[in-house]
Amino acid sequence: MSDSFIAALAGFITAIVASIIASWVSFRSIRTEYKTKYHSELIGRQIQSCENLWSALGAASRTIGDQRLIVVNKKDATISVECAKKIYNDLSSVFNSSSGLYFSKNLRQSLFELRDFLGQEILLKVKKEAFLQWSKTKANDLDGYIQNLRNAIRHEVGVEDLTIAKTNRPE
Repeated sequence: MSDSFIAALAGFITAIVASIIASWVSFRSIRTEYKTKYHSELIGRQIQSCENLWSALGAASRTIGDQRLIVVNKKDATISVECAKKIYNDLSSVFNSSSGLYFSKNLRQSLFELRDFLGQEILLKVKKEAFLQWSKTKANDLDGYIQNLRNAIRHEVGVEDLTIAKTNRPE
């Protein structure tokens, strides 16, 4: 074999190996980019679904108002049946929408615990009453289910310990 043929063969083999390596690197890069975009889209959908679920808990908040689920008095608590129905229906509606696809097992469990408590302790026991009188202990149990769901949502989104840096806070 001549030296020029060996040099040409070595160049040809080098070009093939370089082409294979470049193709492999390019494939891995595109695959990683695709997976990153896909996961970003899923994370965005999961956050949006958690925001939808958070909104469904509006009537369960602890603010003052006549459209709230629990109103605590000195000795007992008043439970609004209308608010319980609204929260029950809103939780079911959010779960059965496309948002429900993106809830983790832990979040679903907290959601169902609250929904089942509302259904079994309020909705199935009520005839025509607009309000129920409960002990503070039982109202605290209901509030515990609400807080568990709120904490599960915070955990899902990753903001359960979100704080503003003390050094950057305006005075």
